[in-house]
Amino acid sequence: MQGRFVNWAIAHHQRAILRNPDQPKAWSKLYSTSAEHSREPEFIAFCQDVIRNHPANHHAWTFLQLAAKTRPESVNLPEFTKEIVRLHPANGRTWDYLDLAYDKASAETELKEFYREITKLHSSNITAWTRLSHIHKREGKYAELVTDCLEVLKINPEDPHAWCSLGDAYAAQRKFNRATSAYEKAIEIKPGLLSAWNNLGNVYHTQGKFEQAIEAYQKAIELDPHDASPWVWLCLTYLETGQHPKAQEAVKKVQKHLPIVANMLSEEVARASSERPVSSVGQASFKILTRVSP
Repeated sequence: MQGRFVNWAIAHHQRAILRNPDQPKAWSKLYSTSAEHSREPEFIAFCQDVIRNHPANHHAWTFLQLAAKTRPESVNLPEFTKEIVRLHPANGRTWDYLDLAYDKASAETELKEFYREITKLHSSNITAWTRLSHIHKREGKYAELVTDCLEVLKINPEDPHAWCSLGDAYAAQRKFNRATSAYEKAIEIKPGLLSAWNNLGNVYHTQGKFEQAIEAYQKAIELDPHDASPWVWLCLTYLETGQHPKAQEAVKKVQKHLPIVANMLSEEVARASSERPVSSVGQASFKILTRVSP
């Protein structure tokens, strides 16, 4: 008798959810009944069916994750989330739950292959291309990064972050004119994009265009006076142009946020003031420490 009542109660709550999948009380009652009577695997399967038809349903995802903690053998969350992304690649919520299902740091290779799979199946999926570009940037694969960014920009030519990443890729390949154009386009679309100003300054700095570099760094500082990175680069630019008092003032701005780097800069200023050239090794170290990525 009790078994029949439990079956009826579960079916009743399921019907209520199917009529209105966004009804939290029905979800809570179904989960409680299922957990009380060790019916979690059935509940998990129901959640999965709802998600397949309603991929953005917050309650279905939340209760699926909750049930999976007590019955992990009943569902492979990473594989299930990939299934849902394949079914609904344009739904942003599915990508959010993919992030929750994976430890991205340890699963980056697997995720990269999955992003590639989605781009092959859905060449206009901007989310997959963008995520692929982030991995290629971290890996230092700049030819691939250029490809990714250009694909993103085919879909959305007004994406300032894609233009900025494209500039980073070109700068790493020492294609400075292309990098400059990409950063300028990013700034045209989003004038307040600090990373574009800072990295544009880096390109001018590398080319020895110090006045233009100073202007770019100063613009980055106007946007965020508390960001130490442009102050570091501004200090180095002042050193290379013989403006030692200004370099020392820049060091003071760096001290609060990057004290170790500030100490290194102070040593460079002292050397320069003694008519010793700025250390190329020191400059390389500062570049590694302070490079800003969008």
